[in-house]
Amino acid sequence: MHSVQIRISIPRAKQDLVVAELSDLPVEGFEDEGEFLSAYFTASNWNTSTRSRLENALRRQGLESGWEEYQIEEQNWNKIWEESIE
Repeated sequence: MHSVQIRISIPRAKQDLVVAELSDLPVEGFEDEGEFLSAYFTASNWNTSTRSRLENALRRQGLESGWEEYQIEEQNWNKIWEESIE
């Protein structure tokens, strides 16, 4: 099963507030990328309702237009990490 990455353009000062708001959604994890914050969902949890709730949470923070959606194919992340340190 693939995952969905939502990459949000966000000032660092608002990241904690957005993480708190998005924690009510079925998020699998977050990644801090400086001026971007990524939220990850399993494909089965990313649906119209979740998308609407995400949009509402971002709108409350004034960030409604600053995000992109990416489909991420399933990978063996442990294997990739192990190969990177060899």
